[in-house]
Order: sequence, then C-alpha cells, then structure tokens
Amino acid sequence: GKAFFVDGSSYFIGAPVTGKYGIEDYSQIEEVVLKAIADVPDGLGVINNLSTLMDYMDDEETIRIINKWNQFAREQETILLYIFTEWDYEEDLIEKIKNSMDCLINLNTIEERVIIGQGFMVTGASWVTPSNNMVLFNIQRPGGVKIFIPKILVTGPFNAGKSSFVKNITTDSVSVDRMALGQVPTTIAMDIGHMEYKGFTADVFGTPGQERFDLILDVLSKEAVGAFILVDSTAPKTFPRAKEMMKKCKAEAIPRVIVANKQDLPDSLSPEEIRKVMNMGQNIPIIPVSLMRNEGIEEALDALLEILYR
Repeated sequence: GKAFFVDGSSYFIGAPVTGKYGIEDYSQIEEVVLKAIADVPDGLGVINNLSTLMDYMDDEETIRIINKWNQFAREQETILLYIFTEWDYEEDLIEKIKNSMDCLINLNTIEERVIIGQGFMVTGASWVTPSNNMVLFNIQRPGGVKIFIPKILVTGPFNAGKSSFVKNITTDSVSVDRMALGQVPTTIAMDIGHMEYKGFTADVFGTPGQERFDLILDVLSKEAVGAFILVDSTAPKTFPRAKEMMKKCKAEAIPRVIVANKQDLPDSLSPEEIRKVMNMGQNIPIIPVSLMRNEGIEEALDALLEILYR
C-alpha cells in the first residue's frame, strides 16, 4: 500500500522542509493533512509531530481539526498515525485527544531503567482490551527502533532445582536433557521457556550446573538482563560453586536474585544464614523458596523485577 508523511516539525525548529506535505505556517495545518489524505486513499498517513502543531493552535481548534482529519480518513479508508510528545498540556486536552483515537501506543524512555532500556505498550484500543505487557526496544541508528525480548538466566549448582524453577515461572517450557546417573541423579540439560509476569515478558534459559558446561554461562549471560541463582538451602557445601557460577556468568554486573530452594526441609538454612555463609552483601536479595510446596516463587520474581525497574 501507499503512505504519506506530514512534516509538521522541521520548519518550526529551523530545519529545511523538503517533503511533499510540509507545513511552513500554522494556518496550513488543516488543509495540508486533508490534501494528503485525499491524495493517498486507502493508505497510511504519519503526522509528525502533533504536539508541535498544537503549540500553534488553541485547545478547541486542536480537537476540531483532529476530529475532522479522523472523520475524513475513515471515509477514505486511510489509517492515520499521530506522533505525539506529551508535554505539560492540560489534562482535559490530553484526555480529549486520547478519546478521539482508536488505538494508543505509549513509548516510554526511562533513564533509570538502565538494564531494560525503553519500552512501549498499547494502552487503549476500540476493538479489544489490551494486555498490560510492555514491548521493549532499542534505539537504532540512524533512526528507528528494534523490538527485542530480554533474556533471564537461571543457573546454580547441580540438584538446586533449576529445571523445576524454570517450569514454574514459564509457559510451555522445553527441556533438552538426559539424565546423568550417579550418587545424585541430576539433569544435564538446557531448560528454555517464556515468561509473562506483571507486564514483563522474557525468554528464560536454565543452564546445567556441571563445570564442563560453564561455557554456556558465558554465552547466555552476554544478552541476559537478569539472573536467578538457585541454591540448595540444605547443602552449604555447594555455595562456593554458586558464587563461582555467578562470576562466570557475569552475574556480578547484572541484577540477580538468589533463590534459596528447599526451605520446606528441616535442615535448610535461612536466607540470613545463607547470606552469612556466602558472604553476600545486603544488596543481593535472597528469597526463601520451596518449589515442592510452590512457595516463594512470586516473591523471587517480584524481587528481580524490583531491581530491573528500580
């Protein structure tokens, strides 16, 4: 299909206007867009930037013109995409603009969220109730955005419950594994799944605990935004291995949460006891969990999200 672009910003910021549908005077705003819609019926129109144009119109005129554009676009079966920066406008005006649209997409840049970066989400639509999931993206050069799905790493010593944890926090998880028989049967595998929790979506990768698979940690951790380090609360002799894995997977540089599994067993150490044995600072959450009883899992997820969204 065909598309058009209305340049309503360049002239007002002192840049040259080179496009077919450029606006050099606020009095042209209404007619330029109507002409573009008429020229490209059954197409897509991008209006950049609505907020810049609003600075040269009063509130009533703004709403009247937007409604007129939208009505004419519907008649011509043209889709209009408005680019809008929400500055310090009156709340009533913002609400009226939002109500005039069929669908809203928010693009948020949150500087404090250095791990996750930017995200957008559909906040309203006339034909469906949107989910509350945020879609993350990276800024591309020279222009544009690229959607990406973050990766969460689940690692820790053998027999800590990594596979069970991945299955509990993901949907449709897959284990590519074989059983290693010995004194303690354990999984030699990769566990892969996809999680959606409180608007956050991510691919989850669980790794084997044996040292010969440490190379996998290095590969996966390069793209991970966070890590769960599982430990067996009844086996303090495995804690040094857990710290070693944290260093090998570069979890020292990414948000991480220690999941203290097997808290249902009578000889399990408490989170504070584990912190003391592992010599961990207070900045690293240690969450008591019993995968057998399905306890503490949401608390572990909340702890990691709190760090990611901090």
